[in-house]
Amino acid sequence: MVDVVVIDGKARGIIAQNLVNGETERHFGHAVLLCTGGYGNVFFLSTNAMGSNVTAAWKAHKKGAYFGNPCYTQIHPTCIPVTGGISI
Repeated sequence: MVDVVVIDGKARGIIAQNLVNGETERHFGHAVLLCTGGYGNVFFLSTNAMGSNVTAAWKAHKKGAYFGNPCYTQIHPTCIPVTGGISI
């Protein structure tokens, strides 16, 4: 996401850069949800992509959006290291 489109004080879309071909794209809608998973890079173990660095949420906040649990981070069980033996 490059920028949030605000019309009449409401988020109505985003401007994004296509990471495959580099083209700029516009996406519009009645609502905008930024479900980025939070800033996962701060944790040693996280299933978030390294590019999930909360910049989209910060850009939206600077344009007036409210934060809803900005510290939420997704942790998938497969990234938890195995310790000890398995007991049955």
